[in-house]
Amino acid sequence: PMASAAPWRGSRPAGSGPAPATGGSVRSGGAGGSLAPMLPPARFHVLYWEGGEPEGISLEDRSRLPGRGPPKPGPPAPQMCRTCFEVTQTFRNRMDNLQACIRSCGKEGGIFRTDAQEFICLSPRLMIKYSFASFSDFLTNANTKALTEQVVLGTAIKVYRGQLQAAECGVQTRPMCSEGPEELGTWFAEYLGSLRSDAESRGGRVVVVVLDRDGEELLPVPLDLSGLAATPGPAARPQPKPISDVLVLLGGPSGITPDFGDVLEPQLRSQMGADVARVRLPGGLQHSNVVLADFFMTHSRGALLPALEFLIRWGPEGYRRWRQAMQNLMQGLLHPTITEVEAVQRINIASAAASGRPTAPTQRAAAPAKLAPWAASSPAPSRSAEPAQRTP
Repeated sequence: PMASAAPWRGSRPAGSGPAPATGGSVRSGGAGGSLAPMLPPARFHVLYWEGGEPEGISLEDRSRLPGRGPPKPGPPAPQMCRTCFEVTQTFRNRMDNLQACIRSCGKEGGIFRTDAQEFICLSPRLMIKYSFASFSDFLTNANTKALTEQVVLGTAIKVYRGQLQAAECGVQTRPMCSEGPEELGTWFAEYLGSLRSDAESRGGRVVVVVLDRDGEELLPVPLDLSGLAATPGPAARPQPKPISDVLVLLGGPSGITPDFGDVLEPQLRSQMGADVARVRLPGGLQHSNVVLADFFMTHSRGALLPALEFLIRWGPEGYRRWRQAMQNLMQGLLHPTITEVEAVQRINIASAAASGRPTAPTQRAAAPAKLAPWAASSPAPSRSAEPAQRTP
């Protein structure tokens, strides 16, 4: 069993190469548009909560052996078939959803995304951690690169039952809550502290993203962060360091349950301050593995980090006003009957929303221009993310 979260911090082996710069590089801008040296591409860490069963995930061997009597009592668990050696009953503890989420961290041309560092599954009973760099090396050496249930779940089962060493495959398991529910809080505090320390050593900072169906919908538009330092913001607020690490919090089909939420919230408030973004992605209600894949694709398009920076800088209400103003502006500019005055008005509204200024009437005409009916209101924001992605 692992003693704490701190030893888990690690870097990608030198032979695996750097992550692609597209959507991942971060620059800090200064007045006049000057650029600081580029940081290495942002790294992603996924923390997945599975609390559907009160006792949490179990990987115990419940199979009935000939001549050994009935199987051990306890909660049902996925099993290894003794005939075909495949993983069976993966619906137990919704381990099938866990495997689908890990597949969402994959990348064409490789096994995992080079900017994805790790995937940690927490439950009231057990923790499973996949270190993607080491796990990828293990699968490559085994000539098994498809992220099937046998590969993803079977490896964890073998490690848990002592049939495979964690150092060999990059998958670790650890019993949880043997000392009471407060063990989760202690672990999460150590984990956050380790992430923050590692990010500061790279010249950046950690941002926690909670995938929440009641969070703010992001505007997935690639934007240049180089001018962020010159963007007006709250008085006397120092310019933050660029985002170097992103911790993604999401739940399985049962969501982030209240008991785990009670553990998360105090640590997020005390350690992260304003660097917590509760977001939802466009596209309607979806399962967590789909939301996670969409999240990574938004980053690959270069639209994720700018949106997170603006959401944190302006707050949910300010970001919402800016997003709706930008959506109105883009819809208006595409309309064939828009006038020059209307276009200038919409640009002024979007600029005022970004700077926090009250919207001023345009000076381009003697009388205010009448807005076309199609531009009179902002579109209602859609709700996305899996219905289970809740926080208290």
